[in-house]
Amino acid sequence: MYSYILLFILSLLKKRRTSALQLDFFILRKGMGNELIETILSENAALRNRSINLLLKDKDVDDLLKVSKELEEFRTSCDNLYHKVRATLFLFFIHRFYLQENLQQIAPHGEIPFDGVKAAYDRDFEKAIVFAENLAEKG
Repeated sequence: MYSYILLFILSLLKKRRTSALQLDFFILRKGMGNELIETILSENAALRNRSINLLLKDKDVDDLLKVSKELEEFRTSCDNLYHKVRATLFLFFIHRFYLQENLQQIAPHGEIPFDGVKAAYDRDFEKAIVFAENLAEKG
């Protein structure tokens, strides 16, 4: 089973560029596609230049949280700085504009551990994000 997947990935290495390979690997690993990740990795200008408003229109809070979790996993696993920056901007847009509109479905306040606040003040945002994700998982 794993040998077939390895052969498939090796054949993609020969035929495709890195971004398409990253998309295929992410879809294989997760078993699903994410329109925002496809937008980031697409070599087709029509797909790459899609509006985030169009992609997130009519999504409820659960879908937005699921999409943002997948996008965060992609951002942390990606090696390309351009892809990381676009993923970060998409995450900002989801959390700042779309989730803010649905505050009645999200807890209005939470307890942030002191280490998480300190990490944010020290500009160690990767560490601060981990604290925020742990807080979100606990409910």
